[in-house]
Amino acid sequence: MGYGNNKGIVPLACEEIFRRIEERIKNPENNIQHQVTLGMVEIYNEAIQDLLVSTNERPKGGLDVQDHPTLGIRVVGQTEYPVTSYDEI
Repeated sequence: MGYGNNKGIVPLACEEIFRRIEERIKNPENNIQHQVTLGMVEIYNEAIQDLLVSTNERPKGGLDVQDHPTLGIRVVGQTEYPVTSYDEI
C-alpha cells in the first residue's frame, strides 16, 4: 500500500484510474460513462478473504471464485462499494 511519498502500486493505480476518467470527462466528444467499484481481497493459504468486512463476519474457508459468462472471473460474495474519487477509496 505505502503512504506519503512512498505510495505503493494500489494507490498509484487508483490515482491513475481517476486521472484518466477526468481526462475523458473533459473531452466534449467523449460520450462514455464510468462506474468504479472498490473491493479488496486477500489470498492466504489458498483461502480468499474479503478485507472490507470484519474478521468475525468472514466465512470459514474463505470465498469462492466463479467464472461468470458475461462478467468474467469473480469472487462470489465479495463486498464492493461504488466510489467516485480517489479520496473516497
